[in-house]
Amino acid sequence: MLKVLSILLFFTSVVLIIAYGQFKNEFLHITLLIACLAFTYYAYLHWIVRWISVILHAFIIIVVETSYLRELILQLACYEIERCLGGSSFGELEILNSIRLTNGSILVEGVISFRWQNILFWRTFLALLLHYLSLLGVLSLSLKLGIVSNQIVET
Repeated sequence: MLKVLSILLFFTSVVLIIAYGQFKNEFLHITLLIACLAFTYYAYLHWIVRWISVILHAFIIIVVETSYLRELILQLACYEIERCLGGSSFGELEILNSIRLTNGSILVEGVISFRWQNILFWRTFLALLLHYLSLLGVLSLSLKLGIVSNQIVET
């Protein structure tokens, strides 16, 4: 199950980010996602791999994807009330800029189209769901194999 979730996360997150954004702005974001997916894919190997996967998923959920979701909700709402046509930034990604994960803006060359706003909104929503499912899957595997062991725990 974790391997399938990792592959789904790759196609829903990484591929769409590469397709939309400028690679130089998203390099560390993509690298963090790939590392998270690799640790999830190989979570069955060792308990340390599982705990690193849990930490990475929690960080991505709390800091990265939630920031993207807030920014995209504001972008879509602003577009719907016709106040901005994809040329505004609401500063929700500033935390990612402060830790140098991205450039702090969802805009590419100062604009984002309504179509890409919708695509990225649903990508972010699906990515959050898949990160939560991966987190739960890794934690349930930890319960099955033991928190700091790699042997099936008899219940």
